[in-house]
Order: sequence, then C-alpha cells, then structure tokens
Amino acid sequence: SDPDVMDYNMIITTEISKVNEIAKVYRLTNRILDEDNLIRELKLFDSSKTLAGYMGTRLKELFAKKLISERTYINQKGTIETVKAFDEFVQFPQINVKWMDNYKAFLKSKGNAHNTIWGRIKDLKALLRVANEEATIFVDEKAIDYVNKPIKNPITYLNRDEIKRLINLFSRQVLSDTETVVLKAFLFQCFTSLRISD
Repeated sequence: SDPDVMDYNMIITTEISKVNEIAKVYRLTNRILDEDNLIRELKLFDSSKTLAGYMGTRLKELFAKKLISERTYINQKGTIETVKAFDEFVQFPQINVKWMDNYKAFLKSKGNAHNTIWGRIKDLKALLRVANEEATIFVDEKAIDYVNKPIKNPITYLNRDEIKRLINLFSRQVLSDTETVVLKAFLFQCFTSLRISD
C-alpha cells in the first residue's frame, strides 16, 4: 500500500542489474568475483562511465593505498582538471587517437608549453593503462600507445664567477623579499642539485 513502492522496486532492480552486469563481465573474462572485488566494482560502477569520474575515483584509491606519491597525486589531479575542462563527460568507448589529438590541441590552445602537454598526456596514458586492466572497462590500445615525446631543453650551467656574483648579490641584501626568496632557493639548488619540487 506504500505509494512509493514502484520507485523503491525500480531502485532495487537497478542495483541488482549493476551486480549482474559486473558478475557477467567477470564470468566472461574468467576472473574471480569475490566480496572485495564486488564492493570495489560497485563503487567504480557509476564513476567508470566517464573518464574524468573514473580517473578521480581511481587516483584517490591509488593514493590511499600509497601506490603513488603525493607529488604524482597532485600532478594527476591537475591532468583530471584539464580533461574535465576539455570534455567532462567523455566515456571510454569515445577515447581514440582522434580524441587524443583533440585533447592535445586543446592543451596547446590554452598556451601550455610542449613539455607541459607531454606531462599531461603521459599522466592520462598512465591512467588509461590502469583503467584497461579493470574487468569492466575497455580502452582503445591506440589511445594508450598514443605517440607522445618530450623535447629536451638545453641545460645552461653557471660558471664559478657567476655563482660568486649571485652569492654577493644575496649577501648585500638589496633585493626585495620575493627576489631574496627566489635567489635563496636557486642557490640552494645549485649546491644540492635538488629541484624545488624535491
């Protein structure tokens, strides 16, 4: 006699169909569907419909399990944001070489440098590779193997005289607070070979 009985039954039927769909994929791919896998697949089920949704969910999972560093997590979150800005609701069957070309063109149109674009595409390909290992997701191999090469920038080294001049400039305390912080960090890098990000 509940007036909402039909709605509740539809919700229950939808959830049962999700479980059946997951079970079917696992059977067809000869994988074992245990309770942990089922719970994980149900969490991913809705998010895995879109690339950005899956990437966000999977990235949190990898970071929580300490399988990626905080730096990688931050970088790949940035990549997810660019994917959302380009094509927020793109689904895995739509991702192919043409889509990758258009994504690259989009990044160029936003004024990104070549190596920044290379990094974004590298992050995306890594997550596509991870997604392709899922039982319920298929990714076009050509998109995973998308040609993406960085450009090697020439390295300019300072000689001893230039380093001494920078140390003298730092010691004289004539720079603004911001310039002092930047020079201090630069000199630190010169003597330790560590990057700021390290």
